[in-house]
Formats: sequence, C-alpha cells, structure tokens
Amino acid sequence: MEKVFFDGELGKVCGVLETVDNKDEIVILVHWFSSTKETSAKVNAKILNEIWINALRIDLDNQWESELDFKTGITIPNYIKQVEASIKFVKELWYKEISLLGSSFGGIVVLSTAITHPEIKKIFLGAPVLDLQRHLKNKYGEKKIEEFRKNNKMSRLDRNGNRFHYTFDCYKTAKPFSMFDHAPNLKQEIMIIQWDKDDSVDYKVAIELVDKFPNAKLHIIKWADHKLSVKGNFYEWREIMKKFFTKKDK
Repeated sequence: MEKVFFDGELGKVCGVLETVDNKDEIVILVHWFSSTKETSAKVNAKILNEIWINALRIDLDNQWESELDFKTGITIPNYIKQVEASIKFVKELWYKEISLLGSSFGGIVVLSTAITHPEIKKIFLGAPVLDLQRHLKNKYGEKKIEEFRKNNKMSRLDRNGNRFHYTFDCYKTAKPFSMFDHAPNLKQEIMIIQWDKDDSVDYKVAIELVDKFPNAKLHIIKWADHKLSVKGNFYEWREIMKKFFTKKDK
C-alpha cells in the first residue's frame, strides 16, 4: 500500500495505490458525495486485491488530502478532471487495462468520465446517481432548488451530522451529464448494483435506464440500504464485484 500524489488540472490529487503481482489491470475507485478514499473505497480496494487486481482509491477533493476545494469545487466537470488525472497517472505506470468503480455521486462521475474515455474497460457502480439534476429535484423539490439558485448555495449534512453549504454550480453544471442522454454511447461492460431500501438514490431510475446502455446489467439487492449492506452484511455486494471483475471477455 502506497500513498501517492500526482498533478491534476485543479491541483494535487491524492490516492492510495494498493498493488498485487499483476502488471496489467487496475481499478480506480471513486467515492460518493462528501466521502473520502478511506471509507467504502478502502473496503472495495481490499476486495479487488483478493482477486488479484490492483486498485487506486482517490480523494476527489480536500475533504481529505487532494487540493480541489470541496465547497466551491464540487461539480461533475471538476470531478471528471480528477478522475482523468488518475487515469493519466496509472497509464504512466504502464497499466494496460483500466476500469472504474463509483458509488452514489461517484457513479455519475465515472460514467461521465467514460463518455470521452472509451479505453476504460469496465465500470462497476454502487447505487449510482444517473441524472444529478433529476436526483436533486426529486430530493428537494422545485421550490427548494429555486431557493438554492437565488442564494447560490446548496445545503446538506456531512458524515458527522453537521450542516454545510456548497455552491449552486454543483446543480447548474450537471445538465450535460444526464445518462438519459449518454447511455447509448457508453459501450463498456457495466454492472449497476442498487438497493431496494435505499432512501438516498431511487433504484427505479436504474431500472428505467439499464436497457439504454449497450452492455449493462442491473442487480438489485433486497433489503439493502445506501451503505451497500443488508443489516451490515456486504456478502452479496462482494460476490457480485468479484464475479464481474474476474469474468473473462469472450
């Protein structure tokens, strides 16, 4: 395990590189909103190492150790740049097969990155947001969105239950990245995992969209919440991930 720093368009990006004796394949792990490389990404990196695949888990912003300011910089376009810097970094390490794994908000970030990176091999998504504007409208309602626009800030609770604000750019810049527009052009093999007890991301959006991707599958885990588990049990998630990344192309 090695902590690494590399240059991105928006400053230094920090990641943890966890390698095995496999010189070809690596997965870049992208965390969810207001999270870090030290949460579920750490668990997922361990699962990947167990099946002999390298992992790079990154911090999208300065919620932890990267330089991009979270409150003013949290937009899909900015986060794409962070993932692109990560892709460039692992290419310079001579990894030939690069895949992406994104959870929740990280899901739409990796999909949006893959639009212009057809070299990405596979995409694994945990409870992904697939249309951020639609997601936020459903979550807050039109009236609240208009209030956010006028105040130029949006509001939510952090991991510790403290309220914080970030700019309305997060919503405003999301329009070009709806997967309702881009799904048909994403040719990569995609696995979408959703939870039927998720109170954050509506799994019905994935049901509506999955057939629009040329090569995607949807698996719904019964009784699971937004933290990927069924009463703290991650077994089903782990087994699907292992099968997805070890399955050989025909």
